[in-house]
Amino acid sequence: QTINAQSGQVTSASHTTSIKSSKIGDIKVEEIDGVIDNILDNTVVPKINEMITKGVTLPIDQYVVLNKGVLEAHDDFVRVCADDTLTDYSLQELKKIAENLLN
Repeated sequence: QTINAQSGQVTSASHTTSIKSSKIGDIKVEEIDGVIDNILDNTVVPKINEMITKGVTLPIDQYVVLNKGVLEAHDDFVRVCADDTLTDYSLQELKKIAENLLN
């Protein structure tokens, strides 16, 4: 049985830092950026990659098989595309639905 899993890898992370207010005095954004870059590069990104390189199984393998998958990360969304083929089980279920509609 084919398992429909999506996997990937984060190769870089970018962010914008701004300081709205400070109760401890003047803070330079560049100093905060360095800390955030370090946290992203050494903690967040490796943890995400640890999870997504294993793949995330989609709970659809009984109904459809995905081929030639593409995962695209954009600024505010992720696009997942694939060619799909209905399984024999799906075709049987669709046939039952059609027969019930016609009877």
